[in-house]
Amino acid sequence: MRIKPKIEKLGWFFKVQLVARWGVPDVIGVINGKFVALELKASNKGHGGAGEKLQDHVINKIKKHGGYAKKVYPENWEETYSELQSLKRPQASS
Repeated sequence: MRIKPKIEKLGWFFKVQLVARWGVPDVIGVINGKFVALELKASNKGHGGAGEKLQDHVINKIKKHGGYAKKVYPENWEETYSELQSLKRPQASS
């Protein structure tokens, strides 16, 4: 799945290096001032284990603090991209 060209149209992103700290999502970026973190997966068939649990923990922490974070599978890419596009749109003021 080649997502980089699509997401770079929405904001600023970079790929985290392979030797990064465990649990840090694969792609980090900003769309319209919102922190975005994507954990890229080849399949939605979870493997479990400590690494997966740590990734879930990090994703939940990012969400708790107002960022957008998600595991991205080929099966949920269209939904995820739609959500990312909605971050690009200016928010209506009250």
